[in-house]
Amino acid sequence: MKELKEHTHISASQIKLFQTCPRKWAFKYLYGIKEERTEPLIFGNVFHTMVENYINNKQLILEDDKDFTKNRIKLAKELIQNGIKNNTISNKLSNNIVEHPIHINKKHALYIYDKLVKGYIDLMVYNNNQWSIQDHKTTSNFYWALKEHELKTDTQMILYAKWLFNFDKTANIIELRHNQFNKRTKEVRVIKDMVTREHVNEQFNFLTHTVKQMKEVEDKVRQGTKVEHLHVNFTVGNMKASEPCGAFGGCPFITNCMDAEKVNDRDKEKERKGRLKFRAYRR
Repeated sequence: MKELKEHTHISASQIKLFQTCPRKWAFKYLYGIKEERTEPLIFGNVFHTMVENYINNKQLILEDDKDFTKNRIKLAKELIQNGIKNNTISNKLSNNIVEHPIHINKKHALYIYDKLVKGYIDLMVYNNNQWSIQDHKTTSNFYWALKEHELKTDTQMILYAKWLFNFDKTANIIELRHNQFNKRTKEVRVIKDMVTREHVNEQFNFLTHTVKQMKEVEDKVRQGTKVEHLHVNFTVGNMKASEPCGAFGGCPFITNCMDAEKVNDRDKEKERKGRLKFRAYRR
């Protein structure tokens, strides 16, 4: 197993991953085992870059990067143009704040159990004395995208809203919004909901409980607990798409996990034989 990495910050994706499977989180963020970049991830980065450039520069400037293939650029352009047509995307507002880091300014930064919360808000809009936090999401099927009622408990949106309420002490209500782009049908839709300061504080407190569990797992690992002894949402042998091991094409750490399970089984067998030997000795 690799040497443990320094772990100084957390993010919405980390919290969500830990909630999915603590062992998977440990593989990625404590041991630093890298996972292969998937096509949805690569295209998502291409799309976000092109949207950001459009809003900032009023044109679809392309990056000099191998990820920017003709097919990805073509698809991203189609989605952006459809977003422009139905006013989901606009570069006409002078008060657009694009790809804003929530962890740079220490005065307003979020910390949970001494861990800095990192993240980038895709778009913040302040219009008519009202803040809107917007996130651009690409999907192959709207079935997998968040629904309106889920925005108010989404980890990423709650962290962003908490940061914004810290930034603007006068704000008492914020719009949360997902701009969703369907890669297959080229449809674009918007879902949104409003959250109050009180609601966000309540949801943020729930997240601190998860971060506390993350810290406890990290402490155990650094004190010598083996990764194979960490809790795992193990579904190998019954890999349903909705289960942790089979979701989104399968867990990238499945091989590591299977190896860990083999070690765990050997340890259990060794312990079992030890108990039998002890019982025989006592007789």
